[in-house]
Order: sequence, then structure tokens, then C-alpha cells
Amino acid sequence: HYEWSRKKARKLISSLLGGYTCGTLVFWRPSDDSMASVRGATPDNWSDLILDGHQRLATLYMLIRGTVPPTCEHNNMRYDPRGMVIDLVTGSFSYPERAPGGTCVPVVDCFSLNQDDIVGRVPEEAQEEAADTFRALHGIRGLVYPIQHVSLSREEAKEQYVLMNR
Repeated sequence: HYEWSRKKARKLISSLLGGYTCGTLVFWRPSDDSMASVRGATPDNWSDLILDGHQRLATLYMLIRGTVPPTCEHNNMRYDPRGMVIDLVTGSFSYPERAPGGTCVPVVDCFSLNQDDIVGRVPEEAQEEAADTFRALHGIRGLVYPIQHVSLSREEAKEQYVLMNR
């Protein structure tokens, strides 16, 4: 399930915009026989499972792609981060009560539209600064996200998952 609050999603994207990574992501690749109980998995299509980092990855997926990732069920989401906007002059993020305007644009639009379309929405006197912020926001896709792969038994993986996600 996607459990993160909008505040956590805002903190994550703010940190990334500042050039900081989101912490280590921990993945586990189970053996073939361990996959029997994972929904839809067969020896031909399984890959790493996320032990730590699902909320961070799901948040980024939704903001960058504008859709809910296949690892989440939309009807079970408490908070949807896709309503987040960025002020292209200040670089601050918020969830406005009404439609954004001025120098604020939806984050999902920044990833789905080109720079000229986005920067053209803000007043002319703010367009240079808006372009810089737009490029910085796109820079989060180029950050190096530390990944740790662990080799564990199914029981050890369950224990680690519980420890990491409390």
C-alpha cells in the first residue's frame, strides 16, 4: 500500500531538488521457490523485491510518470502526491486548495511537458528563474540513488522488511 502523507512526499522531492539522495534502497532477489506466493510471479518474470524504499520509489513514480505504479492499489491510497505543485521561482512545493497559477505549476506537468510549455505559463519577468528551477527539478532523474542488494532466505527477508518498515 501507499501510506505516505503529502508532507513526506513534499520533503522527499524538496530534498531531491536540493541535490540530496533519498537514502539507500534495499532490494532482495528471492530464489525461484520463494516466489510461489507472490502475486503473478513466475520464474520467467520475477525480479528484485523492494525491502526498503517502496514509499520513496512510488512517490517518485507518481510525480514523474503521473500514474499510480503497479506496486500500489489506487483505491487503497491514503494520500495521492500527484496534486503537488512547485513554485518555479522559490522552488517550494505545496498542495494548493485551488488551481495553481502565477509561478506555481503541477509537478506532474513539469515531467510530462517540455520546458517551453511550462516556463511559458509563468509571468515573463520570472521565466529565467523558472527555467532554472525546471532544469533542477528534471535533474533529480540523474541523481545516483544508492542501492543495496541483499541475499537472504525468505524468513530473513520478512524479518528485515518488518524492521525497515516500522
